[in-house]
Amino acid sequence: MKTISELNELWWYRLLKVVYLVSLLIVIGALVLIQYDEMRPYTKLDFVASKVRCLGGNFKSATYIDFMVSVGNVSDNLRYKSLDPADIAEFCDLPTQSEKYTPLSELGWEQVNENAKKVETWRLLTRKSIQYEESYETVGSWATLVLFTFLSIVIALFCFESLRRAFYYITLGSIKPPKKKHESDTILP
Repeated sequence: MKTISELNELWWYRLLKVVYLVSLLIVIGALVLIQYDEMRPYTKLDFVASKVRCLGGNFKSATYIDFMVSVGNVSDNLRYKSLDPADIAEFCDLPTQSEKYTPLSELGWEQVNENAKKVETWRLLTRKSIQYEESYETVGSWATLVLFTFLSIVIALFCFESLRRAFYYITLGSIKPPKKKHESDTILP
């Protein structure tokens, strides 16, 4: 065998071409999905630019990051728990929740309802005395996503073409074999 047309006559080569094409499409589809999942633009809360402002006489302000507690290895991955209202109330010089109510274990059943009203009043006071100014930032861009997806597809096509050329070299002895035999190559009887 010296030509691609001779290979096309073999059933296993035609099957191999179908497997090759399906594999190429699966790889390109996976690359597109992975790139989209990893690089699509999204908005997230900017903890440094978002602020907490105290109202009602004490006009302090601080960033969200000042009230957040880092969990885990800081250099590896930052995860934050939510803002603690007690910390913010203390920062704004508001009465803390513990100053407004007595623990339920120390109360009789008739005082529980009154205690719940005090807690709700404290929550309303805290909400009205604090202003949250949230700032969001966009991470990633569509241009970067398209560029990296295009580059990934080009690299995949290059790899698959290299694989095809290696197959031709092994089976036909040439990286770019002829498609048909020349008529001059045939032996006359």
